[in-house]
Amino acid sequence: MKSDINLYCIPHAGGLASFYNIWIPYFKNTSINIYPLEMKGHGSRFNENDYLSIEEAASDTFKQIMTIQKSTGNHNYAILGHSMGSYIELEFLKIIEQLQMKEPIACFMSGKGAPSAVDEIHISQLSDQQFIDQIGTLGEISDELLKYPDLLSIFTSTIKDDYRAVEHYDHSKKISLSEKHVFVLNGIDDVYATALNKEAWQGYFDAPITIKDFPGGHFFIKDSVATVTGYILNNLEELHETV
Repeated sequence: MKSDINLYCIPHAGGLASFYNIWIPYFKNTSINIYPLEMKGHGSRFNENDYLSIEEAASDTFKQIMTIQKSTGNHNYAILGHSMGSYIELEFLKIIEQLQMKEPIACFMSGKGAPSAVDEIHISQLSDQQFIDQIGTLGEISDELLKYPDLLSIFTSTIKDDYRAVEHYDHSKKISLSEKHVFVLNGIDDVYATALNKEAWQGYFDAPITIKDFPGGHFFIKDSVATVTGYILNNLEELHETV
């Protein structure tokens, strides 16, 4: 009998592990165990200092994943990062490659163009109000949060740190990774995911990547949750038969 697959999910800038709670019912009674990861300074780890860089976030992600892998019997695993999370995922894969450790059976890069093709706008330098107005266009701030200025101030500080890490991400150390099953997922209405910067992910991997678009904008993984999780589940279950 084959062991299960652990699916690790990395949140977007300002995102919490609980963002992926809406996914959990879609993987119930399957061979896929979903593990949303919490980043420092967010959610249940609010009292920890925010990351200063994408590389630091990736190092912490590596520790989290390896701890869970060990406790669950080192199952085959897959990883998904959304938006900022996809850059953390990329750096995680570099760590795995350099240490010659077991690779994920599938990688899902979600809601973000490849770093080599994205010209990051340094919005973390804006005033808090300008920053809120800017990221509000992506749907990152709920109307409910806007009602509570104190909470909004805390959230703004945290997400600015995340954006700052993305804006200063040094992606010049580009290596060709050997992962064989790489899926680039995006919302068709996401203005930050153009055909060019989606296809640019190919430059990071030896094997051909698969690009898949879904209805929705930047947070299509929530807006089209049934379709997105169905696609991920189908691909992982197919791979499950071959590993």
